[in-house]
Amino acid sequence: MKPTYLLLAFFAMVAALAALAVPARERNTQRSNPAQTVLEAGEDIAAGNIVVVWTNGLAYAAADTNALAGARAVGVAQGGAEAGRPVLAQRGKFRLDNPGALLTAADVGTDVYVAGPASVTTQAAASQDIRAGVLSGMATSNTDGTNNAVWVNIGW
Repeated sequence: MKPTYLLLAFFAMVAALAALAVPARERNTQRSNPAQTVLEAGEDIAAGNIVVVWTNGLAYAAADTNALAGARAVGVAQGGAEAGRPVLAQRGKFRLDNPGALLTAADVGTDVYVAGPASVTTQAAASQDIRAGVLSGMATSNTDGTNNAVWVNIGW
């Protein structure tokens, strides 16, 4: 076979393979901010409160109570919301109160649990074990002027 025929055969194979390939169809996939969730508030929720979703699918201000047993933390309220209205829950790293300074630097990287609307504690101290997030560090001060504050990754 002459080199010209080999070259022509090669190009014919390449063209045949290219004809078999189906080009991918472009698609306009909608997206939202992955760090935000909008939920209907089951009660009045103040800005800055940890937002939990209960088994009925409604959002509530976090609390370590029997009424919220089984709830999941999804973020922190960005702007308040009245019951029945939408609340925007932002996921991320937040500075929260650490009542009683139960959490220490030795706890960094562990799960922390809801103590109140803007506070977290250890699993041993929480009565309902509603997981708030992961402790990511100790903060310098909290809202009451003490050094009992922590950084927590919520909603991931």
